[in-house]
Amino acid sequence: MPIFADDFGVSFETELAVHQFMESNIHRPQTMIDDTIITRLQLQKEIEALKEKLLFMKKNHEEEYKRLESQFASSGLAVETDTPQISRLSKTMADIWAQYEELARKNHEELKKY
Repeated sequence: MPIFADDFGVSFETELAVHQFMESNIHRPQTMIDDTIITRLQLQKEIEALKEKLLFMKKNHEEEYKRLESQFASSGLAVETDTPQISRLSKTMADIWAQYEELARKNHEELKKY
């Protein structure tokens, strides 16, 4: 009879360990789901706060822009720019390119000497 009791005890301990392992495996995903839900809610709150901040900043920007625009218009200040003509710029670029090609040719000739 004691052998049967030992076998039953070992079997019971094995089944108990399997049961506890399975229970922990069942509860672990639920804990992860709960954590994910909490994180999602926190992120949604942060998104809403950022959206409100963005709207506030846009409103302030528009008000500041309008204020500066009216200030600029009432100042009577005129801005003119002196930009070089395209043909002058093209000629300057062509001169630089010619100088570069001449320098490259000279370097190539010196390299051939060595």
